[in-house]
Formats: sequence, structure tokens, C-alpha cells
Amino acid sequence: MARVIRSEAELSRLLARPGYRVASQFGGAPMGEVVNTDAEPPADPRVAPQMTLLELRTLRFRLPQPISVNELYRTNLHTGAKYLTDAQRQFRSQVIGIVRGEMLRAELRNQPLLGKLEARVVVSDRLDIDNGLKSLLDALQHAKAYRNDGQIRRLIVDVVAMPAGREWCDVALREIAA
Repeated sequence: MARVIRSEAELSRLLARPGYRVASQFGGAPMGEVVNTDAEPPADPRVAPQMTLLELRTLRFRLPQPISVNELYRTNLHTGAKYLTDAQRQFRSQVIGIVRGEMLRAELRNQPLLGKLEARVVVSDRLDIDNGLKSLLDALQHAKAYRNDGQIRRLIVDVVAMPAGREWCDVALREIAA
């Protein structure tokens, strides 16, 4: 009986149930798989019922420094309509190119992360810690790294000193639940 386990929490709940062990603790199954040791033996004794652990996906990108939220939009004085600035359009375009290229290399073309996510971001100390997150998360969504930035349940941001003119942003997106 195969079942995909999509999160560390789901794995912990499963292993807390009586009779379930990690295969390295119970002989007969490949290392790293979870098996039900209390299950009825199958007709063929060489085949043990098992649950396969699917490693949660993580995507990593090195991106240009995000645009400050103060520079994202402009307002048309005649109509009052908001529009993206040229700087944000250029940033978004660069992010889309980098993300799609990395996803192609990882053979994840058109497969955005679908579950709840943890995002770890490293930005330059020249950017106010919260001002660049809006443009960054929106650009990652447009690049199809995930469907919606509402999927992000944990956001960890580190600010580091970088030489002027060489600022970048590292992003790691990790599925934490299905």
C-alpha cells in the first residue's frame, strides 16, 4: 500500500501511530521508507506493505536585489489608475527568466510549488527589510515558482552587508505541507 507523504508534520503524525517505523529501524524495506509493521502480511511474503516518503521540494534562486515598495507603482494623475514602474517591470522580467531557467534545469517546467511554503530570503542591508518583499514575492508568483504568495506560511529574512553595486537576493522556497 503506497502513499505519498508530503510534509514533515504528516510524517511525524504517521510515525507516532503504533506499528509504523522508518525502514532503517525495521528490516525488509529499502532504507528511508516508512512501513506499517502491524499490517496484515501480504499474500507474497517478499512484498512488505510500505509507505514511500517523497522528499519535499525546495527551489533556490539567486536574484537581483528587489525593488523597494516605494518604487513599485505610479499613479496616473488624470485617471488615478496605478501602473507598474519600468524598474519593477525590468525586475519582474529578470526574475521570471532566472526562475524559469532554474526550474527547467531541475526538470520542474510548469510545476509550481503547490503546498504551504517556507521562504528564506537574504537581501542587502541597503534595502529596508520589508520594502523589497512585496516586489520579490509578486515576481516569484508571476514566474510561476508557486501559484500564490498566500501559500507562504513562514518567511525568514536575513539582511547582510554587500558591496555597493553587487547586491543580490538569495531565495529558498521549501514545501512544508501539502
